[in-house]
Formats: sequence, structure tokens, C-alpha cells
Amino acid sequence: MPVEAQVFEAWIWALAWERVSDAPLRKQRLVKFVIQQFPGIRTSNRKTQKRVGLEVLRQAELDPTLKMKIEREIKLAAKI
Repeated sequence: MPVEAQVFEAWIWALAWERVSDAPLRKQRLVKFVIQQFPGIRTSNRKTQKRVGLEVLRQAELDPTLKMKIEREIKLAAKI
């Protein structure tokens, strides 16, 4: 998954449940971890939540270890 999609998914997980205990038991540790990656996101208004998400995304884009090499091959249908 591209880094942008990963950050967006993590942002959603950080906000999906009002309380961590509302998340499925097996996901609660992940939710806690994700919340830590977005400082202040749980107590902020929506505008600030989006700003925090954008800041995390910008940091992730600068991290070369998160870059994905995408190889794409396009095959056109043969003419009959």
C-alpha cells in the first residue's frame, strides 16, 4: 500500500473509536500505538485533526525507508 494510504488508514484508526476500549480487543494495542503517532489528534477539532494528519504524512514522505518501488506493466489488447 502506498505510504499516503497507510498514513490515511492509521489516521482513521486513531479516530474511529471514541474510547480505545470500544475497539475490538485484538485491535486495541494497535489503536493505542496509532494514536501515539498523531499527537493531540483525539482532543482536537476536525480542522486540527486534518492538519496533524498532514504533518504525519509529510514526515512519512520524507522517510526513504517508507518508499515503495512500484513496477507496472501495461499490456494492450491485441487487435483482431
